[in-house]
Amino acid sequence: MIIIPHCQREQLLAEHTLLQRIHGRLDGGLGIRPKIRRALARDRREPPRVGAPSQFAVGDWVRVRDHAAITAMLDAHAKTRGLLFSRQQWGFCGHVARVSKVVRRIVDDHGRMRAVSRTVLLDGVDCDGIDGHEGCGRLCPLMFRDEWLERAEAPAVEPRCAVGPVATIRSLTEIRATLDWRGRRGGLMFMPDQEQLVGRRFRILRKLDRVIEADREDAIVREPIYLLDTPRCSGASLGADGPCDRGCGLLWHADWLVLESET
Repeated sequence: MIIIPHCQREQLLAEHTLLQRIHGRLDGGLGIRPKIRRALARDRREPPRVGAPSQFAVGDWVRVRDHAAITAMLDAHAKTRGLLFSRQQWGFCGHVARVSKVVRRIVDDHGRMRAVSRTVLLDGVDCDGIDGHEGCGRLCPLMFRDEWLERAEAPAVEPRCAVGPVATIRSLTEIRATLDWRGRRGGLMFMPDQEQLVGRRFRILRKLDRVIEADREDAIVREPIYLLDTPRCSGASLGADGPCDRGCGLLWHADWLVLESET
């Protein structure tokens, strides 16, 4: 049984002391125990568990309910059926957005595969919050329970992506030449989903400078890493153990890109 990482979330992108790495991995559950459990379940031919589908479908327009309605649904730990309504989500109360994905199964923050019911992701609604300055920069989508949402009409004018700098993803041959024996560059794994995007040109969303990882709130990234306006991770890299519906943004090492300023 070979246990290998299947997710860029499992890589540490910043500089950490050995103690910080150990503490962060134990606290975040990124050790091998969850992977062993998933591998044993696969060996026993246990079918993957998935949660109940949402009442909303991809493409539906919804409105996040107001502050009072959300508060009434939360328990003493600010959760509804176990899912936290995070501080970044409060700013989106009253916000209208389109459903981008139905969430039925995820690898949680402790590395455990868990079924999730009646939950969706919303287009453009991520951990950076309504003002764009809340999260660590990874632009992880926020998950919304069906109870927190109501159906809405599509806006008269749909929001458009801002025009900005772009990058072209290098060829697979060029990228593979940068990878070490583990398939990584600067500690960052090149994902199977990324192979399908080589040679294409995408808008740069941001350069990732700081991250929250290894139990540190403001860790400085040690290599030049970018997020592009590409399709998000499909979770297919988990194979028979997946899928994972978190929809995390794919991270790109600068050596895998031709930045606009270089052309």
